Order: sequence, then C-alpha cells, then structure tokens
Amino acid sequence: SEMCIRDRSTQSTGTPHRAMVKARQFVVSPIDEKMRQVSARVVVDIAKPGVSLLHPESEKKIQFFPFTHIQSWLSSKQAFGLQVLDAKQEVQTLWFRTKESENIISALKGCVDEILADRKKSATSKRIAEGIIGGYLDKGAGERSNQLRQIVAEATSDDDVETQRTAIWKLSLLTGVSDVCKEEIITAGHLEATLVLVRSQDPKLQCHLAGMIANCAQLDQLRLPICELGAVRPLITLAQSGVSEVCRVAVAALAIILSLIHISEPTRLLSISYAVFCLKKKKKQRDTNK
Repeated sequence: SEMCIRDRSTQSTGTPHRAMVKARQFVVSPIDEKMRQVSARVVVDIAKPGVSLLHPESEKKIQFFPFTHIQSWLSSKQAFGLQVLDAKQEVQTLWFRTKESENIISALKGCVDEILADRKKSATSKRIAEGIIGGYLDKGAGERSNQLRQIVAEATSDDDVETQRTAIWKLSLLTGVSDVCKEEIITAGHLEATLVLVRSQDPKLQCHLAGMIANCAQLDQLRLPICELGAVRPLITLAQSGVSEVCRVAVAALAIILSLIHISEPTRLLSISYAVFCLKKKKKQRDTNK
C-alpha cells in the first residue's frame, strides 16, 4: 500500500487525469450521483488527520472525514465503501468503483496503526515529562542548580543530536514550570551556552530552544537581560526558518521579548529595527518567489 498507485482507466481512455498519484492516494469513481456531479473521478487521500476526497485535476478538497468520524470500511473486487458520520451525526456509506479496494484498506489500517503508535508515544512522553518536572521541583536549591548545569552540559558538550534535543527539551519543560529555573538559566550563563545550538539543523531542537527562551521571557525582569545576552538575532534566524513550526515558536518568543520592553531602551530599538528589516526582507523574498 505504501507505493504510488497508477490510474488504470487513464491508460485505457486517455482521459487527462493525473497518471500517477502519491503514496496513500487512490483515484476512484464515486457511485453517489450527487458526488458525480462534482467530479466523475476523485482522489482518496489517506493521511493521519483523516480521509480527504480531492478533485483529480485541481486537487481541491471536496470532502474531508477525520478518523474520529469514520465508522468502518467495506470492500469488494470492484468497489470500496466508507461508512462515515455526517453533519447530523448519522451514518452514511459512500461507495466508489475501484479495483484497489485491498490497497485502500491496507493504507487505512496502516494510518490507524501510526495514529495509535503516536498516541502511545505521546502518553509515554507525558509520563517522562511529569517525572522530570516532579524530580526537579522536589530537590533543594543546590541540587536544582547541579541538575541544570548537568543538562546544559549534555546539550553543549555532546555532538549527538538526539542527546542535545533531549537536553534542550528538558530545559524547556523546567523553564515552563519554575520561575527560579528561568532566572538561573539567565544569571548562570546557561542561555549564552545554549544559543550556539541555533546552528543545529534539527527542527525539534530549534523549537525547544525557542520555547525555552520564550518561557524565560515570561518574567518581566528577564526580557532586557535576554536581549543583552544576544538572544534576539538567533531567534530572528529561527523565525526565517523554512520549517513552519520553528518559525511560529521563534516569532512568538520574539513577540514576548521585544514588544514588552520599555520603548526607551536602546537595546530594544536596535533589536526591533533589525528584526523588522529581516522579516520584511524574508517576506519580500517569498513574494518574489511566488
């Protein structure tokens, strides 16, 4: 099922539908007359959020069914059926003519298995996070400082990306729950030490780093020191990332740091001017590429 499925009818009829579709996409013919009025053929696009029905030429979304609304699926040698909940929470069955029923069902099962695996992984991560936070908060001041130094050392002295990512993730967790941790990240030089990781090519690590800085900036008294320690330009670099999630978190961190510092601060003025210049330049480049 994890392969491109060739549209057999295109070969026989010469109809200018796309001859090849992506993995987990299947070109089928709807039996429902109402849907046939929209398009005689549709692409069944199976992904983690759910099943989309797309126009085969424009790829415009005709309908979307999240997996939470999919009750079951049916198949025969010549047709495939999808039982879904409609807007009134009533079950309706959509039938499609296709010879790829087995492949479609295999793709659906594979996607469901991935969703269940992700949920299990998320639950495990949540338990680990709760353990890290609980262990930190239960320690005394000296032990907390030692733990932070150890985590920062793991993030900066190990060349293994996974170790670095895990360490920065821990710092983002702890700065999210402890004001003492926020202050120590800044005053103990830990922020300066971790800023070098902005050069990492790992998007998750970059997100955790920007999140850690945003958490620290939640305290009013730390915003100006964060600017003075040179965190603004690295965040601008991340804000120009081609990865949308990295860009979103970095921009959020910049908004917290820059917009709430008093206007008379020269550090803020310089940083904002530079940030606006870079972001406008990036937007202009994107508009040009379009």
